[in-house]
Amino acid sequence: MKNKSARLLGSIVALGIAAGTLPAMADSRYVEQVEKSLQDFVAQHGKDNGSYPGLAMNLVSVYLSNGMAQKADETFKQAVESAKAHSTSPAELPGMYMSYAMGIAQNCTNRSLPQNKNQKAELDLAHKTLLKGLSIVNQSPEKLSMRLNYLSDMIECYKMGGMKAEASVQLQVVDQQLKLLESDDKLKPEKITQVASTLIKLSRQYCPSPMFRAARMMQPMQVVSDDSPIKPNTVKSKDFKAAEAYQLRAMAQFNKLPENDPSRIEAQRAFASWYHLYGQTKQEEFQTQQLSKLMHTTDRNKLFPQPPPCPACGMG
Repeated sequence: MKNKSARLLGSIVALGIAAGTLPAMADSRYVEQVEKSLQDFVAQHGKDNGSYPGLAMNLVSVYLSNGMAQKADETFKQAVESAKAHSTSPAELPGMYMSYAMGIAQNCTNRSLPQNKNQKAELDLAHKTLLKGLSIVNQSPEKLSMRLNYLSDMIECYKMGGMKAEASVQLQVVDQQLKLLESDDKLKPEKITQVASTLIKLSRQYCPSPMFRAARMMQPMQVVSDDSPIKPNTVKSKDFKAAEAYQLRAMAQFNKLPENDPSRIEAQRAFASWYHLYGQTKQEEFQTQQLSKLMHTTDRNKLFPQPPPCPACGMG
């Protein structure tokens, strides 16, 4: 159990790149410190230890953030070989490929790095890396949930690297698969939730879709015409409509679950709050009424409960 936890922790560290947490530009001294830390670990535990892939991926992210592409690639390959031999988590290897691809894509668009003279080759490497990860996902026994998550992450990676054509193709692939699943009335609850969650994830490609508490604490977003200049806290009408379409499809899936299902209630609550975030009063009220029917109450403190107080500061 201990080794499995270590491997899962390694995956989480590796996925830091996918979450957009590449370390800031560091000086050579910091790079050397991270290198030495990994070297010391290998000297003590070897590369067969379950924590090695995650620690190696941390060094990969440092290399990428400093424009050291060749060293990043060499270290990534070592991390993959170790994970292939010792990983027990089906998600670890695909997560590593996704992390590396996103790191490359982010590196290519990072203006703080020296101008990349071989950007096309780097983006091609990101594309090939994504496809290698996808081939592993397609062989996994957990193929549906992993494939949906991986495909939607591929879209984000392509957009990050400015690969609009690839992102568009990938979106069509995901959309087609989702529509087939949405039309299946025999899906089990866990698969219904997976499909709905992926649809919400796709909506985030166009507009933020936070959970209800976060949405109600964020500064309101304004939906503006498509020809309006880009300004903070605004979203173009076409992007809002695209995001809304995915949100509605997601909610249609959640509505297949029993009325008292916590996932359905939370999704309904989040949807009303999503409309609140974008100033869509009529839609917010309608979705709030739907939530009220599910919960059999009109008490807004129950419909939209406040978060528990923070033990450290006494605030919610």
